[in-house]
Amino acid sequence: MKQDLPGVMRNFIFLALICIHSNLGLAQASQPAKGIKYKTAAALRELQPQATSANARTNAIKTEASNFRKLNALQIKDNYVAIDAVSNLENGQELLQQLQQLGLKNGSVYGRMVSGFFPIGKIDKLETISQLNSVAPAYAPLRNSGKVESQGNAAIKADVVQKMYRLTGVGSKIGILSDTYGADADGVAAGIASGDLPGDVQILSDFDEGTDEGRAMAETVHDVAPGAKIAFHSAYPGQAAFANGIINLAEAGCNI
Repeated sequence: MKQDLPGVMRNFIFLALICIHSNLGLAQASQPAKGIKYKTAAALRELQPQATSANARTNAIKTEASNFRKLNALQIKDNYVAIDAVSNLENGQELLQQLQQLGLKNGSVYGRMVSGFFPIGKIDKLETISQLNSVAPAYAPLRNSGKVESQGNAAIKADVVQKMYRLTGVGSKIGILSDTYGADADGVAAGIASGDLPGDVQILSDFDEGTDEGRAMAETVHDVAPGAKIAFHSAYPGQAAFANGIINLAEAGCNI
């Protein structure tokens, strides 16, 4: 015949089971609900707590190395972040208008894609846009520019062809897509004065912050084809702007 445990022991075991069950319930309740599908990419949603000011973002960067790596890859300017949004419809014009109503700047649309700078403080509002299928950061492109002597002319033997056939690129117009061309106005003036740049580069679109990789590319183009015309269009801030840049350069007469 089994003997009953002392009453105190039974009560202790009973309370322990209640505590374990309660803790399991709390743990389950703290887990995010499964199956939720966000329109907004996590990299954008994580910016929301840092939207109060530029100082808040700076402090977050200093305290969290992971956030530093993420923010360093994003294009952030004055509490705006560059985005690429995809519409539910075949044409993104209506989505562009809805995003502009929330504060989108430098908006550009190509097909279903809409790009531009969106206010970080309103990222949570993106989920409410009916025409939005998905939205992600327009990550900063990898660039290659610096204070180096151009080797482009000799690398492709253009200097040999120029001398042998007296070809200079006259009759051609070359389009350049990159981040910026004239963010450093002094650099443009210096390039023209030194003969590294022509004085009549056609600027279709540009931004005031960037590495001026586009100007470095123009210097190489001018070395290779000194008689050709040059036009520049910024590829910022996202995929739609890049695609429209190609079209705009072609419409401006660029054949290369």
